[in-house]
Amino acid sequence: MHKQKVRVVGEKASIEWWDEYPNQLRYEVQGEPVQILERGMGYLYNDSAAVGCPRVGGGHPEGFFESWANLYHRYALVIDAIERGDTEAKDSLWYPDIEAGIDGVKMINACVKSADAGAVWVDYDH
Repeated sequence: MHKQKVRVVGEKASIEWWDEYPNQLRYEVQGEPVQILERGMGYLYNDSAAVGCPRVGGGHPEGFFESWANLYHRYALVIDAIERGDTEAKDSLWYPDIEAGIDGVKMINACVKSADAGAVWVDYDH
């Protein structure tokens, strides 16, 4: 399966990821030039280097598997911090929690509702 695209379009901006260019994210803001964001660059989320996120360099599409490894690594760090009673370490790490899961389900439901209604805008209760 090639030529898979994921596009999220908002009222003021949009993002697009394409499997043909797996290390890039296209970012468009109304009235501004298109930006192509590259994986592993300094302008991305600051915590990524601290927890091993750029483990595979640019140009390597196996990042999907690495993303799961990064999540498991974060969970392991949090579990270890909890077991040691290190609240500071636990609170310094970001990881998807139950709220992130709920938001993901709400987003998918909104996408299905939009598609069923002919690709119209629908309310998204985030």
